[in-house]
Amino acid sequence: SFPTRRSSDLPPLTPAALAGHSRDSLNATITYGRPARAMPGWAPLLSAGEIAWLVERLLQGSPAP
Repeated sequence: SFPTRRSSDLPPLTPAALAGHSRDSLNATITYGRPARAMPGWAPLLSAGEIAWLVERLLQGSPAP
């Protein structure tokens, strides 16, 4: 079981916050997770292509309103 954390305890997933991380690092984090940080791996639910798409979206950020 994963430890429970409030979303307010977690860093934002903004392009600025992710700028120091490579695409490969983000891909591995989403694929395999980080159990010590309550982040499950998503490989059982997402394909490699879907994870790559998600990494790109995270690095792009949200479109301006």
